[in-house]
Amino acid sequence: MSDNHAFGRPIVDDGRGVVETMRIESAAISNNFNAVNNCSKSDVHHLEELSQSFCEVFKSAEHSDVTLVLDDGTEFHSHRLILAIRSSFFRAMLYNGFQESHQKRITLHETNSNAFKAILQYMYTSKIDFSGVELDILLEYLSLAHRYDLGQLMTAISEYFKEILKNENLCNLIEYCMQYSDKYAEQLLDDPSFSRLTSDSLKELLARDSFFANELKIFNAVRNWHKSNPSLNDASKELLELVRLPLISQTDLLNSVRPSLLIDADALLDAIEIQTQKPREIPYRGCKCLDTNIIPQYPNVQPLSREVSSRYTNEENVSVFYVDLGKPFIINTISLDFIWKSEVQSFSYQLHVGMENRTDGSWTLVADYSDYDCRGIQRVFLPDSVVRFILIRVNDPIASRLEASRIEAMYSSETMPVDTASKVIVPHRNITTIEHHARVVEGVSRCRNALINGDITTYDWDSGYTCHQIGSGMIMIQLAQPYIISSMRILLWNCDDRFYSYYVAVSTNQDDWTTIVDRTNDECRGWQELLFDPLPVVYIKLVGTRNSINEVFHVVHLEAPSSVPIAIK
Repeated sequence: MSDNHAFGRPIVDDGRGVVETMRIESAAISNNFNAVNNCSKSDVHHLEELSQSFCEVFKSAEHSDVTLVLDDGTEFHSHRLILAIRSSFFRAMLYNGFQESHQKRITLHETNSNAFKAILQYMYTSKIDFSGVELDILLEYLSLAHRYDLGQLMTAISEYFKEILKNENLCNLIEYCMQYSDKYAEQLLDDPSFSRLTSDSLKELLARDSFFANELKIFNAVRNWHKSNPSLNDASKELLELVRLPLISQTDLLNSVRPSLLIDADALLDAIEIQTQKPREIPYRGCKCLDTNIIPQYPNVQPLSREVSSRYTNEENVSVFYVDLGKPFIINTISLDFIWKSEVQSFSYQLHVGMENRTDGSWTLVADYSDYDCRGIQRVFLPDSVVRFILIRVNDPIASRLEASRIEAMYSSETMPVDTASKVIVPHRNITTIEHHARVVEGVSRCRNALINGDITTYDWDSGYTCHQIGSGMIMIQLAQPYIISSMRILLWNCDDRFYSYYVAVSTNQDDWTTIVDRTNDECRGWQELLFDPLPVVYIKLVGTRNSINEVFHVVHLEAPSSVPIAIK
């Protein structure tokens, strides 16, 4: 049997037989293998290489089978299987029979594109770098990690916050948490943890107009909090006072709120009185979306028919636009871009907002520009208001010239103060710019809007200025809409030592002019700083009366209001 081998070695004929010998040899080799397996070199982790490979998959559109589209149009070519393995959110969306299971393109709303890119890459690679990331983006990371059920990432972000939180960014974090609670108010009310919130936290939440949820649901949540915290009767009373009873229907007030015995009869009667007799006093709540147009579904709004318009106006030459936002929103900015069938030099309008679609006094006038000449895109700023309906009346002297309007509404982080009496904007920055739809309507220049293009350095003997012949003509600028202005700065052409004399007048309609500065007897050079009493302005007229060298008045730049403080002399 010398020619029989087991595992490459000759088997000694010791009477045990071939099978038994092979069994013993196999056991010995197995023990040796286990010994090797227990050494450090047996535990192989090539996770870095795996992460790098999946990073390449993330960056490439090759083999992707779904495209994730965000509100700002950003697209990510992704892989269903990876998304589903990493996130229960995507697993439910892509494999549980929802409509997204069959879609090649899926829209993810209310998602920051910069934050989402980092989170998506983390789902592929398990890597993310927090260093140098702004606090607001870190908070977006946390929000997305929570939404997509990425537990380890949520823990990592929380630990990172413990290291970096300081007094200056703690306030930002608190405000973000409040905004997150506003956004998911309905879900928060249903969550068992609601009853564990402190009374102070609840007071701050319920006092916010932007904590938007069904008010009966808010009442029931406060009632449950009261049951869970029986020793905090005084706090419960304060919380119940923050429930906005006029927002609960009379049926629910009588059938759900009254039997609870938590609200006294007088409070219920007061709520019903406000509903029926004082609707303007109803303390509405609304959704608040920062710097986001809340009506993208209305790219072009058509004016109402004459028959329907008659509900809102008795004037024949008025076009009426009406928009239903679908639910209450907190807004402070409305933008209008009217589309005309033929060119118009100016128009006028009124803008109303409201919570009730009625023809009586339920509307609030937020802009009355019916006596002003307006042009281009209009921006109307209003106090923070809960709004459901928008109504616009546009004067159209030649009936049916107005074809449509693009309308945007939002809660903007960049607004301007508004004069409460006239409801006209009081700008705190220069609005005589192309970006603000101002235009030069009179004056000679190689470039039509050189006067308002913001360039105060590139000018010479031949270009970079606007002019008119002294003794005839003028330089005139039309603003997009009325503004209350009290200062201006003008740069007179100053490539030599000449001087000019001039005056400045303003108007809202080109018929009635007010002279705000008269320097016809002065010798003026270079920058001119003008201060005057505040007044509404649509047109600005610059008239030169003297040039010490020739008969032409040259102006390089105009801004109103002044972009720099002007000292009172």
